[in-house]
Amino acid sequence: MAMRTPVRTDVQVVNVDKTLRQRAVDSVTRAFLNDPMWRLVVPDRKARDRLLRPMWRALIDFSRVYGRALTTPDGLGAACWIAPGRTHTTIGQIVRTGFKLPLAMVRLPKDARDRFFRMMRFIDGQHRELVREPH
Repeated sequence: MAMRTPVRTDVQVVNVDKTLRQRAVDSVTRAFLNDPMWRLVVPDRKARDRLLRPMWRALIDFSRVYGRALTTPDGLGAACWIAPGRTHTTIGQIVRTGFKLPLAMVRLPKDARDRFFRMMRFIDGQHRELVREPH
């Protein structure tokens, strides 16, 4: 018989502001540090922590402007949301957010970038095939 973890319903979330930004970055970095996709993209754990942290920071900053970036007051959890239909990044958005997302990607070693984009092409193809309705 499987044990079920109780679901907490009393978790408070707040918008990420400048005072909570670093905690949110730390939380997302911890959450994805051992994620299988990111382990494939950047196999070395220390390099993954160092190289992906700027990307998470850029994503949080982007989400603060063009979506929602939420965290718990203690910084133990964080989430970034971009509304359906608004997931295609424009050059204006990149400029307005200081080129942080593309700069974070450029800082990845070429072989890691190649693995990332190959993975994203696969995921995007699966998404188009399997999810045909707005969500």
